[in-house]
Amino acid sequence: MPDRDTMLQAGVLLFTLTVDLTQAAVETLGAGNSGNRQVQILLALHTRPGLTPSRLAESLGMSRSSLSHALARFEAEDLVDRSVDSTDRRSMRLGLSPKGDARLRAFEKALRQVLLGRADELRTCTNLLGFPAGPDTWSDQSVLEAGERLGSVGAAYVDDVSAAMRPLGPLEWRERFVMALIHQHGGLRPAQLAAALRMSSSGTSTLLDRLEALGLVLRTQGPDAGDRRAVLVSFTPKGAKAAEAALDVLERHAEVLADVMGSALIRSRSDDIA
Repeated sequence: MPDRDTMLQAGVLLFTLTVDLTQAAVETLGAGNSGNRQVQILLALHTRPGLTPSRLAESLGMSRSSLSHALARFEAEDLVDRSVDSTDRRSMRLGLSPKGDARLRAFEKALRQVLLGRADELRTCTNLLGFPAGPDTWSDQSVLEAGERLGSVGAAYVDDVSAAMRPLGPLEWRERFVMALIHQHGGLRPAQLAAALRMSSSGTSTLLDRLEALGLVLRTQGPDAGDRRAVLVSFTPKGAKAAEAALDVLERHAEVLADVMGSALIRSRSDDIA
């Protein structure tokens, strides 16, 4: 098993990849449909059309109430259709609408570009996690199959890390990314965090307000590159404990995360070359 510093490098790289994947989903599926669970639902309805709501929830490990909330949004945006089962009129079957299918095709194209563009980082991350993909390893999966598997494995990891950190403060992925960056560097300026997150300074400030309110980070003024006015963001003891708890979870999931990243190493096609 890699040492803690190496594992932490892998965690930060995973978050960097998550930024790219999230941006691809936001730009093609819409900001409100870009979460891991929402993307999983759309991918499942593409690969397995005709599922009932109960079967879909079961296959994704979601509660019926969470699924119903997501489906209501999709239907309001005309991305998902329901139809009566011809063999059992009490059952409803789900599928993508033409609009939903078009959105998913746009996401597929964006996802392909991310996976192709980040192939080196995917290989590096498998190495850092201690389960390297060979230099000639390529997946036989389609882009959307790779995306569906990334989402499934990612959801299991997020559920585990969320449970581990819940006593210290429930955190969404951008907040956990900030924690990982501080863990790696010891202290960072808000502008550096904003650049890594690809967020505005005001959005980053709001995120830091929440972490500070939870007692996980401190913003202090002090000498940084000769500027005494600079603000540094660093951990409180509670924040350091939370970061270590997240790293423990990453170690437990290292093998399956490395495997799924290896399966996302797709080959370029001739029509990918512009």
